[in-house]
Amino acid sequence: MPLTQAELNEIKERAEKATSCPWQVASTTDGEYIIDCDEWVVAATFERKEDAYFVAHAREDIPRLVAEVERLRDVISRCECAFCSDELGDDWRLVSGLVVCEECEGIYGGDNE
Repeated sequence: MPLTQAELNEIKERAEKATSCPWQVASTTDGEYIIDCDEWVVAATFERKEDAYFVAHAREDIPRLVAEVERLRDVISRCECAFCSDELGDDWRLVSGLVVCEECEGIYGGDNE
């Protein structure tokens, strides 16, 4: 299912509310910890180092991914509908792999790609 704007906004809000500075992995005898730039523990005791690095990088990765989705949505919204050639705007859909406006989706039927 495509990511809705509301879902994207929720992800963005969660990322904005999280500790804002970069996170790092700190290895201890108990496992891996995630710490912020002030060395406060964000999350503790990961059994797998790979999981700890995934979470630590999420602090920077998620905002970058959200920004890229927003950038791509903006680019698509300025493109033309594959069927009627009108500008797509914010209400575009995919029909058989083609980007179409909401009106043409009603005519040709969407496949929710």
